[in-house]
Parts: sequence; C-alpha cells; structure tokens
Amino acid sequence: MPVNSDVQTSRTMPVTNYDPERAPNPREWLALPEQDRIRLVKMYHSGARIKVPGAEAHAMFHAIVENQIAEAHAPTCRTVERLQREGLNRHDAIHAVGLVIAEFMYDAMKGSSAASGDSAQAELDAKVEALNARAWREGR
Repeated sequence: MPVNSDVQTSRTMPVTNYDPERAPNPREWLALPEQDRIRLVKMYHSGARIKVPGAEAHAMFHAIVENQIAEAHAPTCRTVERLQREGLNRHDAIHAVGLVIAEFMYDAMKGSSAASGDSAQAELDAKVEALNARAWREGR
C-alpha cells in the first residue's frame, strides 16, 4: 500500500486534521507551516486520548516522517510500506521510523557519529531501511 498519497489518492485526507493511519495530501501537507503540521499531530494524539511523554517532540518526529513521505523520500517510503506489509499499522510504522531518526539525531548531538552531510544521510537511510516489524514489536 503506497504511503505517499500522490500514488493513492483514495486514501488521502484534507489537511485540516491529522490521522496517522491515512497519508495527508503531500502538496497540502508541505504547504502548511511546520508548526501547523506539529500542531495537527498533537491535536490528533490529544483527541484520541493517546498520552505520550514529550508530546511536542513526539509530534515533531511524526511531522518529520510525514514530511519525508510527502517529499517521496524513497528510503522512508519503502520502509513504511514494508513495515505495513509486515503487519504494523501506519501509525506504528511512523513511530518506528521516527524513533530511528530521533536516535540518530541524539547520537549526532553526542558526537557518536562521525558522519556528516551526504554520508550522514546515507547512514540514517541505511538505519531506517534496516527496520523490521518484528524487531520493532520486540523492542517496544
């Protein structure tokens, strides 16, 4: 199931709300200011009564993954699609990719990664593509 709604328009939603189980329209999503994207994600979790520690950071990583999907970033799109084929719902697939991004950023801030620029992106993409649903379920 394609995760970029340019590919599958029947699964898109207008960007007046956010539901992680449905891909937002890429053009509409990317046209929103970043803070609005984050606000929509926070509103979803609040409305669904999903308590998350660090709601702002949680929403930010949701938005990062959705941005990558909307931009058709191939490693992220392939991974989210594969994780769904492996049995994760779209929301959990977004969480899995978001966690890899968060851990990568944390390591970069600590200086644990010597990669920079294109090599850092390649390293992150490889980590994203190494994800699998089984490991995600066992590690949660």
